Amino acid sequence: VIDATPTHPPHQREVEAAVSFLKRVQTLYRFKVEEVLQRRVELYNRKARNRSKKNQEIR
Repeated sequence: VIDATPTHPPHQREVEAAVSFLKRVQTLYRFKVEEVLQRRVELYNRKARNRSKKNQEIR
């Protein structure tokens, strides 16, 4: 059986590196999500505009 518990507490530098890495990943992920949402909104607006154009043409 391999004991996976570290024999020493993680060094402050390691902790800080991990935290900054996670923060960077989080911001990247947030940017991605916002990008996707923005694209969805634009698509929806475009479809709505097209729909209103078609309705005007029908009238």
